[in-house]
Amino acid sequence: MEQTDPFVLVSKRKYNQKERPVVRVDGETYGTLTKLAAKSGLSLAEIVGQAVSYAVDHLVWVEEE
Repeated sequence: MEQTDPFVLVSKRKYNQKERPVVRVDGETYGTLTKLAAKSGLSLAEIVGQAVSYAVDHLVWVEEE
């Protein structure tokens, strides 16, 4: 099985979720998502959900220095 690099997040501060969930992305990321949606037939929400699940499954936390 091919080994993949971990998804690394640096822990900096507390996150406070707002009442209504809204996710904003830059133009390049949106373009990538729309290309994936066109090729796969999946919605942007489904693609983002799968990508986030994959990232969480491969997540490694590191403390900020």
